[in-house]
Amino acid sequence: MAEWDLQWSVSDPDVFVAFSADKHEINLHRLTQEDGDSWQQKDATKSELYLRSRADLQSVKCVAVCPNPNTENILALGLSTGRVVLTAFNSDPSLDKADLVGREIIPKHSRQCTSLTWNPTEHKLLAVSYERHRPDQCLAVYDVYNQVSDRLVKGQVSERTRPQAEFGTQADVVNSVTWLPQNASCLVAGFAGKTLKMFDVRDPSAAKKQLTTKGVYGLVADPLFEHQLASYIEDQIYIWDLRNFDKPVLSIKEARPVSKLEWNPNRKGVLMSLPKESSVVKSYKMEHVSNEVEYTERLLQPRSHHLVANFAMHPSRENNMVVFSPTAGLSSFTVQDIISVNLSPHSACSIATSRNLMYCPSLEESTPEVQSDISLIMRERAVAGYGVQKSLLANIPLLRPEDHMLCKLWEWMSHMRTLKTEEKIPTGKRGFEFYGIRAVIKGEIMITNDDTSNQVVTIPWEGAGDIESKLYRSKERSLALKICSWPVGGQEDVIAEFNNRDFGSCERAACIAVFYLQIRHAIDILKEGAKFMPDQSAHLNAVAMALAGLNKSRTSLWCEMVSDLSRRLDNPYLRAMFSFLTNTEAVSFDGILKESGLLIEDRLGFACMYLNDQQLNEYLDQLSISIIRKGKLDGVLVTGLNKGPGIDLLQCYLDHTCDVQSVSCVMLQTSDLLKEAKVDEWVEAYRRLLDTWRLWHQRAKFDMFLHSTDARKKVPAQTFVNCHFCMNPISPDVLASRNKPLRIGGIGNSALRPKGCYVCKKPLPRCSLCQMNMGTSSTGTVKITQQRRNMNRGQQSNTGGGDNNAKKTDIDVWFTWCQSCRHGGHGQHLIEWFQSQTECPVTGCVCNCTQLDKVGVVPAMGSVDT
Repeated sequence: MAEWDLQWSVSDPDVFVAFSADKHEINLHRLTQEDGDSWQQKDATKSELYLRSRADLQSVKCVAVCPNPNTENILALGLSTGRVVLTAFNSDPSLDKADLVGREIIPKHSRQCTSLTWNPTEHKLLAVSYERHRPDQCLAVYDVYNQVSDRLVKGQVSERTRPQAEFGTQADVVNSVTWLPQNASCLVAGFAGKTLKMFDVRDPSAAKKQLTTKGVYGLVADPLFEHQLASYIEDQIYIWDLRNFDKPVLSIKEARPVSKLEWNPNRKGVLMSLPKESSVVKSYKMEHVSNEVEYTERLLQPRSHHLVANFAMHPSRENNMVVFSPTAGLSSFTVQDIISVNLSPHSACSIATSRNLMYCPSLEESTPEVQSDISLIMRERAVAGYGVQKSLLANIPLLRPEDHMLCKLWEWMSHMRTLKTEEKIPTGKRGFEFYGIRAVIKGEIMITNDDTSNQVVTIPWEGAGDIESKLYRSKERSLALKICSWPVGGQEDVIAEFNNRDFGSCERAACIAVFYLQIRHAIDILKEGAKFMPDQSAHLNAVAMALAGLNKSRTSLWCEMVSDLSRRLDNPYLRAMFSFLTNTEAVSFDGILKESGLLIEDRLGFACMYLNDQQLNEYLDQLSISIIRKGKLDGVLVTGLNKGPGIDLLQCYLDHTCDVQSVSCVMLQTSDLLKEAKVDEWVEAYRRLLDTWRLWHQRAKFDMFLHSTDARKKVPAQTFVNCHFCMNPISPDVLASRNKPLRIGGIGNSALRPKGCYVCKKPLPRCSLCQMNMGTSSTGTVKITQQRRNMNRGQQSNTGGGDNNAKKTDIDVWFTWCQSCRHGGHGQHLIEWFQSQTECPVTGCVCNCTQLDKVGVVPAMGSVDT
C-alpha cells in the first residue's frame, strides 16, 4: 500500500490534506465528531483541484499547504518538470481572495522538484529544492506575490521565474530544508549528506553558519524555541542549538531507523519521532538543565498493533494528530496527557496535567467521609503523643472510638505487664515479655520444674442438682486463663471475681458464669440485668427461666425448647450458653469455639477449660492461622508479640490498614524484637513519615523512646573539638576510640582537662576575654566553679547519690565560640560579656554574635553566694 504525506490546514482546524506520490492522489479530508469519537471523511479529491492541465496531476512529486490562515487551503504542487503550481480545492479562481490560484513558478532548466517548504511567518516565501543540475543551484526561494512583472503573471506561461535567492553549489543535493520560525529571513538546509548550512535570504552570497555532519535528514525547527532544531541520520537523532552550532547538544540512539521528525507545535520542546516499520510514535520532552539537555521518552501507540507509516500533529489542538497506517488507513488520535500528582506533608494534593493545575485542599478541610484516611488519623495521633506515653493505657484515649482493636491491644499489653510485676509470672524462653497462649500451652514458657501434666477434675454444677462436668487443669492452663483475664481458683474465688469485675454486658457475664458451672449465679445476673434494661427484660427473663429448668436429666423436650429459643436470640453469648447446656455428651463444642460473635479471649478461655491437650493444640493452630491471615489484632492473645507468629500478625494488620504507626509504637515496647529486619523497616518508615509531616518534636520524642529501649540505637557523640594544627580531637576518650597513640599524665584525676593537644603538644587557643589558654581556668572562673562543685556535693550527700557530675566539665570552662567569626573563649566569660554587649569581644571584630541567634541574649546564670 502506498504511503501518504499528511499536512494540516491552517485556515480550517478540521481539515487536512493527504498526498500519495505513488498513487498520484491528493485528497482533502475533514474530521467529524460523533459520540465523542473523531471520524475522517473525504471532503474533496484531486478532481476538484483547479489546474490548467489535468496531466500535471500525474507528475506531482511533492505538496505543501500554505500556512497563511487568510487563504483557504492553497496548495503548492511540485512537479517532476521542476514547475511549482499554486492551486486549491475549488473550481472557480474568482473565489481565491489571495489571488494565488493558477500561478506557476518555472525554473530556468527542467529538473525534478524534490521538496517544497513555506515560510511559517512570511507566507509569501516558498523554498523549493531541485535535483542536482550543473548549470543551476539546487535550492531557491521564491516570493509568490512580488515577482518581476514579466516572469510571474496569472494565466500566462513564463520561460523562467526569477528567484529571490538561490543557495548551494551546482554539485550539491538538498536533503532537507526548514525555515526558522522566529527569524523569517533565515533557513537551514542539509546538503550532500554531509553538511548543514544556515542562510539568510537577504544576503544569499554565503552561508551564515555551517558544520559537517551526517545528520542532515528530516530537518525541523522548534516553533516555540527559536534556537532549537532537530535532524536525523538512520537511527540517530540530533538536537541542535543555533547558538552553539558546532556540535549537537543531544544525541538520541533509536532501535530502528527514523522515518520522520516533527516538533509539537503546541508544546515547547516536545519532539515526535516515527521509527520505520513500527506501531509506535515516540515523544521526547526536552528539558534544558544547566548547560545540558535532558529528555523524557514516551511511547504512543495510535492504532493498537497496526504499523504507523506517517503522522501529522494538529497545529492548534494540543493532543491531536492524524495517523496513517497501511493496514488501518487514516485515523485521528488523541494523546492522553501524563498526570502528575504531588502530595504535601499536610495531605493537600496538587494535580498537573497539560496546561492545567488543580489543587485539592487538605483532607482536614474536606468532607467528613475522607476523615477516615489513615494518613490523617496517624498524623492526629502523632501530634497527640501517641505511642510514646509512659503508661501503656495512656495511648487509649488518643485513639478514635472505632479503633477498638488497638484499644484492646494496648489493654492486653498493660495487663501482661501488670501480671508480670504483681503476680511474678515468668517470661518467655527468649525473654519475650508479651507472649501468647499458644506459646504457654506448647511449653515455650518455663513455669515450674514440677510435673506439668493435666489434671482432669470433676466439678458439680452449682444450682443444677447433681449435674457434673469434667474440666482440664494445669499450671499452663491457669496462666492462659490469666492472660484471657478469666477467673482462676476455686469456686469462692470465681464468685468473688464475678462480683468485683465488670464484664461489659449481663449476657457475657451470665455466659461465662455458666461456663464456670455457676448456674444460680448466672440466673441472678440475668434477673439483675432485666431490671436495668426494661426493653430487654422479656427475653432475659425467658432465658433465666430456661436456666432454672435445668436438671440432671436434661430431657429431649427441654433441649428442644432451649434450642428453639436459642435460634431466636440475637446475642451470641446467649446462643453459646444454650449450646453448652444442650451439649449433654460434651463431645464437640463447635457451637462455642466457632461462634464469631464471642470475644476471642472468651473462646480461648473456654477451650483451656474443656478441651484436652490434642484438641486444644489443634484449635490453637487453626485459630492462629486464621487470625494471622485476617490481620486481627485481638489474635495477639494467641500469637503474642514474639518472633514469628507475632510479627506475621502485625505485618498482615499493616497490609490491611497501612497503619505503620501502631506497629512501630507497639514494637517500641519489645526491645528484643527491635533487632529484627522487618521491625526495623517499620520503625524507619514511621520515622520518615514524621519527617515528611515536619513533626520534628514528635520525631525527637520517638527517637528518645527508641534509644532508651534499644541500646543499639544510641547515637554516639558526633561533635568534637579538634586541634587547629594537627586536626586531632583534644578529648582523650575520642583519641582512644580511634586508637591514636598519646601520652597523658594524671589519668586518675577525674577533673582532667586538656591544656594542649595530646598529639602535637601545641597549646590550645586563648580565651578572647581572659587571654588564658583554653583548658585552663582564670581566677574568677576557678572560684565560681569550685563553689558550684561544693554545692553539688552537698546536694548529692543529702540525697545519698554519688558524685556523678565530678567527671563532667563545668559549663564555665566549656569551649564556646561564634559560628560566624569563630572567636570565643570560656563559656562563663562569654555569658557575662554578652549580658551587656552585642559585639564580639575581639578587638577589630564587628560581628554581632548574639544577634545572629534567634534565641537572643543568653540570660544571666543564677548568682552564687560568696
